[in-house]
Order: sequence, then structure tokens, then C-alpha cells
Amino acid sequence: MGTVTKLKPKVYDRRHYIMNVIAERIYASGKTYQQIAKGVGVSPSTINNIASGKTRWPRPATLFGLLSYFGLTLTVEKL
Repeated sequence: MGTVTKLKPKVYDRRHYIMNVIAERIYASGKTYQQIAKGVGVSPSTINNIASGKTRWPRPATLFGLLSYFGLTLTVEKL
């Protein structure tokens, strides 16, 4: 299997804070997209698309899989 080139993640605006956090975690992990994808249960291209900003809002299962993979939680509170 070939090596996946990791690019600096796209910077999302404030409305997409959680995607900024995930993109930074992907970049900082030191792991290939293939390794992360295997741990999350998605394709390497999905991880690439999220890290690069091509996918702005992944499916909920993918989002929660990534959060879990990186040891993060998401809390939703009523304002």
C-alpha cells in the first residue's frame, strides 16, 4: 500500500468549530488517513475529504466515530 500524503487541514470558520478540531486531530495524529479510516470504519478518502475541507458535514456516524477515535465527546445543551 502506498503512502498517503498529509496536507495541512483546511481552516473552517467559527460556525464549523468541531470540524476544525477534528481536522487538526487528523493532522496532528501522525497517522495516515488509512490508519485513521480503519479505526473509524470509513474509507481513507472520507478522512482525506474531511481533513481537506471538501466534506464540511460528514454523516453523523462518521462524525461520532471520529470523535470517539480521538477520545473526544460532543455535548449538546439547550440554550
